Amino acid sequence: MKTVVLGLDGACWPLLEPWLAEGTLPHLAALRDMAAWGGLRSQLPPVTSPNWRCYATGRNPGRLGVFWWEIVDRAQRTIRHPLASDFHTRPFWEELAAEGKQVGVLNFPTGYPPPVFFGGWFTAGGPGAKETGFAYPTAWADTLGTTYGYRVHPPSLLRSAADATAHLDELLHLLQTRFDVAFDLLDEGVDFLHVTLFYINVLHHFCYQDAPTRTAWQLIDENLGRLHTWTQAHDANLLLMSDHGCGPVDTVFYINTWLAEQGYLTLRRHASTRLHRWGLHRQRMIRWARRIGMTAALRRMVPLRLMQALPDDSGTFEKAAKGQRIDWERSVAVASGQGLIYLLIPPDDPGYEPVREEIAEALRALRHPETNRPLVHAIHRREDVYAGPFLEKAPDLVFEQAPGVHTRGGIGSPVPFDQPQQWAAENVPDGLFLATGPSFAPVGAHPDTRIIDLAPTLLHVMGHAVPEDMDGQVQHALLAPTSEAARRPVAFRPVLPSAPPSFAPDEEAALTARLRDLGYLDGP
Repeated sequence: MKTVVLGLDGACWPLLEPWLAEGTLPHLAALRDMAAWGGLRSQLPPVTSPNWRCYATGRNPGRLGVFWWEIVDRAQRTIRHPLASDFHTRPFWEELAAEGKQVGVLNFPTGYPPPVFFGGWFTAGGPGAKETGFAYPTAWADTLGTTYGYRVHPPSLLRSAADATAHLDELLHLLQTRFDVAFDLLDEGVDFLHVTLFYINVLHHFCYQDAPTRTAWQLIDENLGRLHTWTQAHDANLLLMSDHGCGPVDTVFYINTWLAEQGYLTLRRHASTRLHRWGLHRQRMIRWARRIGMTAALRRMVPLRLMQALPDDSGTFEKAAKGQRIDWERSVAVASGQGLIYLLIPPDDPGYEPVREEIAEALRALRHPETNRPLVHAIHRREDVYAGPFLEKAPDLVFEQAPGVHTRGGIGSPVPFDQPQQWAAENVPDGLFLATGPSFAPVGAHPDTRIIDLAPTLLHVMGHAVPEDMDGQVQHALLAPTSEAARRPVAFRPVLPSAPPSFAPDEEAALTARLRDLGYLDGP
């Protein structure tokens, strides 16, 4: 059965309800009236990396080996970005391609560098992909550029709601090219097509329900009408889904500052700390360069990785500089953003469990000093949320942020709590799904489905057995009457390279800068 999946990064029904009610999104409203739909529960933490891979594999992060935008290597005392090869299990569409199905996957986050695909087309998406080498077949990237004006990222930097508004036309063009390529791939006869709209979530973060986001969703709705017409004409399935949802934010929680205040994290004194005290930081250098027309020269003369060794104007560091700032010997814990805490003492140490519970209890009791609102909704031990061969690499504590809280993982902020300076909305665990077509029977609201349930369900509706090491389950309640799904044994053989894969230094620096610009990391 031909199947089309439209991935809407960060989408959720509460975001869209006002526009559905006022008639701004007529095609989506009509689809919801005739489809099965509901919330879609993300794996924790609710963020692009790793949740797009959780969807694509039907597996929890403990089977993937990646838990956020950072890989914290406690043994090597390093922090780096994950690559596609860090996710140690393959997406379900490679199962389809191996069985001879024609597969198209467009703009997939966490997909860089792209895989070698048999019988299909693939483009890696933001924020991790480069503007070159993002496609399979390799030569397809040139065709995409010349025929569609296809880009992975918008040409202008996006650092704020003002940027998103000023460059909205670029973002709309970016979204439209995804649809243009998708319709042509459908005309080529693909059996399965997945399309991700990543940069819509950048608008959610910066603008939430303001006019730029509404305009972008109107463009999506128009194309959704075309997509539904195509699937009806070809007796195909259509599934909408998101990797997580979003909700308004009013508080920023600097978790590593809090850990330092509580005595769990110790930082090294560093020359760059003195530079910040003297007023030399990244933003000031960039402003000076702009003022005298030397921005390009600054980029040539000062490598990006050296710029990142400087703090931002709040004194905050990220990634490699963050790793260098930690006194690993004297620290007990360090955190990534959005709810992950890594203990730096081994689990077999007698002090491990008492310290873990102590930190958990302190977080449960934590209140904003001005509003007295809790900062943490719930906190979990890693073994309660993850399972698989990479459990030992997982964060030791995973906490769900309270509504309105955005947790940042940078090091060096002078205060643990602040007002949002960049994002209007933060990720939340409840995304959305909508399913219609010959394989999907019910109409109306459906109890929440998990993101890891989509891969086995999609394999089943396309007539393929489900690997038994998938954590997700076929959602029979969504389906037309059919036979039971078969599961086939799969020997789990992760490919573990002799040396950890990584971006080249300049690539790592460029990705850090992009994530920082988009608001996932701290910085200018």
